[in-house]
Amino acid sequence: MKKEFINNDICIVVQGPIDYVDNIIDTYEKFKNNLIISTNKISNHNLQYLSEKGFKLINNELTVNPGRANFNNQVKNTYEGVKKANELGFKYVLKIRSDIFIDDLVEFINSLNKDTVYFPAYHNYDGGYLCDYMLFGSIDFMLKLWDIPLSNSNLPPETQLTLKYLEIKNNDNLDFMFPILYSKKIKAYWPKHQKYLNEYQNDKLFIYDKNMIK
Repeated sequence: MKKEFINNDICIVVQGPIDYVDNIIDTYEKFKNNLIISTNKISNHNLQYLSEKGFKLINNELTVNPGRANFNNQVKNTYEGVKKANELGFKYVLKIRSDIFIDDLVEFINSLNKDTVYFPAYHNYDGGYLCDYMLFGSIDFMLKLWDIPLSNSNLPPETQLTLKYLEIKNNDNLDFMFPILYSKKIKAYWPKHQKYLNEYQNDKLFIYDKNMIK
């Protein structure tokens, strides 16, 4: 039986450099109506190619100050993508890195509770922070979360985003995405590192205790 994508009020915002065009097409071809690619690093060839295939793209300018580990560029791309999703009338956003590809996206998205904010996991490293590989929340929440001024901070990007989450959280239901991948055996491939995020299931630094977030 063919699985159907039932959450048509969810927009997928793919954020970051566009280096894996074939993976993007293979993963997102049937989700084009629910997809926005927001990038500031894409070749003219790939921009034209994806546009001709019907993908919605936002080509942002690189920020003057990219920030630590390109945090300012990540913020710019994500915020512009979420704003566009809001303009198009979507109610929820799944934001995901442009170099991570989930093989059963229908099952994954249909497993998300719309009344919940999702981060992948809590990473108990370098002081501890919420991971930012992919995030899910309402449009209003995502607009607030990613409305971040240009940063000169030397803190890790994940730490900066965690601090912003702690600043704006309002008794949100919080949960984690990686356990969905593990329990449903959904693979999330990261070609840049030639690994699957599922491998983190055995990494004791990745924690799924919501009480860690205070």
